Amino acid sequence: MTQNNCQVESCRHAQGFSSLVMLKRHLKDSHNRVLCEICLKHQTALMSESRLFTEAQLSRHMKKGDQDEDGNIIFLHPYCSFCDVYLYSEQQLVKHMNDNH
Repeated sequence: MTQNNCQVESCRHAQGFSSLVMLKRHLKDSHNRVLCEICLKHQTALMSESRLFTEAQLSRHMKKGDQDEDGNIIFLHPYCSFCDVYLYSEQQLVKHMNDNH
């Protein structure tokens, strides 16, 4: 059984969660943090390396992307305005556009 551990350092919940759903509920209820579902589904990082966001940070991550300290965009989920959906990468957007539009 895979253990999904809470990434919050000060968390007193030492044991892992038996499901991702339980971990996400814990992050939301106990720490007011969420994961980006698109990143979670498509990135190759370990769960422990996944970024935690407040709702406001997630909204900014989705709409404006991640920026470096100089304000340059270093990662952005492309958006399909026809479907009102965000995709993980430019390659996925191109495939989506070719397949659906």
